[in-house]
Amino acid sequence: MGIFLMEEQKQLDKLKEEAIACYECGFGKTCTQKVFGEGPMGAHIMSVSEAPGADEDATGRPYAGKAGHFWEGMLRSIGWDRSFIYVCNTLKCRPPNNKIEGLTEIDTCKHFLIKQVSIIQPKLILVFGKPAAYALGILAQADYGKPVKFRLGVQKGPYEYVGIDGKKKTARIMWTYHPSYLQNKPDGRAYCFQAYKQLYDAKKLLEAEAPWDG
Repeated sequence: MGIFLMEEQKQLDKLKEEAIACYECGFGKTCTQKVFGEGPMGAHIMSVSEAPGADEDATGRPYAGKAGHFWEGMLRSIGWDRSFIYVCNTLKCRPPNNKIEGLTEIDTCKHFLIKQVSIIQPKLILVFGKPAAYALGILAQADYGKPVKFRLGVQKGPYEYVGIDGKKKTARIMWTYHPSYLQNKPDGRAYCFQAYKQLYDAKKLLEAEAPWDG
């Protein structure tokens, strides 16, 4: 591991300790364990979902349930693999009944996610659900309650953030359907096709802008 990645790992480990010790939103008192995130340092792709579910809460791993396995199948269909993606949730604790009731908890917890982006420095961020989009600042509070179907897909402009080195960085954002949403839709086939298309488009765009061996 290079010197930079060692510093990156050190920063991430420190952030994880802070998340484990955090009880500001109240969910930390009801969850079994914190689900911080996992994946390689320097990952080109980062995936952000909403919050841990029952399986994630039990294992401590993000995307450990049926929706996670479904998502892994989506990745394999376009030639990607979970092992080279940094995976995390907006909230690090499972909400009661798996429901995020409002924006207060997201506002309380989102600094962990923003710092994770700063440390990992991805070239592409896969965003699942409104909480993740709001936490990253690509969905305004005023628009949170509005339908977002026609805003999904690869975002037109690059997402700007500050890296661990203090320099401005950019990443592509692909905001798409949450895997559990695709599984539970009665007419899910059409939605699945859209999601696969968005994921494929994001892959081709990433490969064109930053060729790599993943």
